[in-house]
Amino acid sequence: MHCTRADLYWEYSAYAEARGLRVASQSTFYRVYWSFRSMSQTWFQNMMEENARLAAPSNVAMNVLCIIQDGVDQSKFRCPRVKPTQRQTKLFQKLFRPQLHVAACWSHGFSVDVSVADEDLPKNSETQLEQLVRAFDHVLAEVGSLPPGVNIQTDNTYREGKNQWTLSFGALTVALGVWRHYTASYLRVGHSHEDIDQYFSQIASLLARAEFSDPREVVDLLDASYRPDSLADLQRKQAKQSKVWTHAYKLDTVARWKDWTEVLGLRLLGLRRVGQVRFCLRKDCGASSYGSCQPEEVRGFAPHGSDVMAFCKRRMADPEPVRVLCAVPAAVSYSLRSCFQQPQGDAVRRPLGEKVKQNIPAKARACFRQKFITEDALAYLLGWVDGHLPRDPRPRSYPVLALRRFELDLRADDVPRAPGRWEKPARFRVRRILRPNPGEASDSDCDDAAVPVEDE
Repeated sequence: MHCTRADLYWEYSAYAEARGLRVASQSTFYRVYWSFRSMSQTWFQNMMEENARLAAPSNVAMNVLCIIQDGVDQSKFRCPRVKPTQRQTKLFQKLFRPQLHVAACWSHGFSVDVSVADEDLPKNSETQLEQLVRAFDHVLAEVGSLPPGVNIQTDNTYREGKNQWTLSFGALTVALGVWRHYTASYLRVGHSHEDIDQYFSQIASLLARAEFSDPREVVDLLDASYRPDSLADLQRKQAKQSKVWTHAYKLDTVARWKDWTEVLGLRLLGLRRVGQVRFCLRKDCGASSYGSCQPEEVRGFAPHGSDVMAFCKRRMADPEPVRVLCAVPAAVSYSLRSCFQQPQGDAVRRPLGEKVKQNIPAKARACFRQKFITEDALAYLLGWVDGHLPRDPRPRSYPVLALRRFELDLRADDVPRAPGRWEKPARFRVRRILRPNPGEASDSDCDDAAVPVEDE
């Protein structure tokens, strides 16, 4: 088929127009995220300057904590790592080295909480919620208070941050009075790099020439990387760069957050084409918040100002929601507060494959005899494959979950007579936000907890 110059011109013009529209669409997404980021930085600045009037909880709309969550490329954190100048033999290349899971929660205006986990810790919603709650507790412990609202910015991943458990967590924390409003925002598929990716690039450059034998050494390297000191502050001021405080820790144990969130009895499906979900109280919503949507009420409960409403948008930057529904009635919120319990039990770790169990004991000892790895690296590999490594326990209680900052305006007639019980209900209320396109898989049970660690 003969292709003329005119055909090439029109084909390129169509491509350039489509690319321009996509870039323009992405810029609207980023402006929404940047606005949340700016409000979070302003709130922390007012708190540090003790400007109580501007950082007061009554300023509900403008006082927001913005946290972006993401993970680093696992291939850059195989443990143990030898010096790049050291010659790597075939024996060392055949040794199975676990890939450490390094993830970060950047609380804009405050610090970056970096968690380092072993490869057999599942990368699922429970790990995501554990990192998030620990970031909340870190802010609460250091600053002493929290803003009324929070915005959680994540990628468009259904396995970790965009599923029924993470959204049920947001609705449950608003019902308990931890937050006045909770927003889960998701960047579109194919988005360009954000600020946290630049931070990960600096981490990769820092550890490019580093040698470590176990995850504890990685934690020490990350924890000391951006600690504020006088010399570092002077250099940052001269370069006109903002200060970023890094707090790194070893993540070994995760609570059973799925069981804790299922007490709400709510399952939100059809999330693949949803770009933002916002949970807030009905009394904080104006008529313009609903757009052209009619709120979907819960059968058997009369509308109340303390109901937790869910506003679902197809895209982050859309001016109006596509679905509005009552997620938690006020009476249910009262029952949950009266019988509140902290998360119980620890999540199960991923099993190790048979090839991994056979590879490490044989190859690791041979590498140690030839002095390719250190004694600490050998102890880590053997302890990891045998399951005898010492693990840091998770907190038995999370102070942020015990906060009751916003009261329920319930009359005596609205208070449930029967005492509540903190347990999973026999039946769930299922709400499908948007129906998936033909051929799309379900997003309700995206998880990798049962996938074993295999040697490729």
